[in-house]
Amino acid sequence: LVVSYSATSIPTSTNKLGWYIELPTSGERVIAGSVARTGHLLFNTIIPDRSACSSSGSGSEWHVRMQNGGSPLTPQFDFNGDGRIDAADGVVVDGRTVGYAARKLEGKGLLTAPSVIGNVRFAPSSGAKKTEDMNKTVLVGSDKESGRLSWGELAPREVTAPPAPAGTTGSVITIEVTPDGG
Repeated sequence: LVVSYSATSIPTSTNKLGWYIELPTSGERVIAGSVARTGHLLFNTIIPDRSACSSSGSGSEWHVRMQNGGSPLTPQFDFNGDGRIDAADGVVVDGRTVGYAARKLEGKGLLTAPSVIGNVRFAPSSGAKKTEDMNKTVLVGSDKESGRLSWGELAPREVTAPPAPAGTTGSVITIEVTPDGG
């Protein structure tokens, strides 16, 4: 799927700002959060099974440009299954190879919100019982953001005991009694 868009000339009070995507499959919907990453928006959709008694279905992983909701300028998914993400995984539009905006995942169950760890995108689903079962995608051009982005040192606080009253030796135990006996 390639998302195309058209720009309006000059914003006016009658123009609507922002963008939206008409999902291509009947019944397809977004039910979980998205992840913003390096100018892109990553989200998953679900396509519930049409059977009234079924709790399964399929869905798509989406990777669109945050600026306009369009397809990424470079391929983001390994469509030809050669283990690499390169120009052979894209589509030529106006003489330029761009990436597909989404890829359908079948047999994985209903997808939930994507998560990103380092430069790997995980697609949790109702069909994944363990992390190893999740669909994983290496994010192209994202390794510059992997690793530690910030840090803070955690150290235990040292609590000092209050000083002992004058004329006492050893530990001091303070007991407070309230009028209600508590």
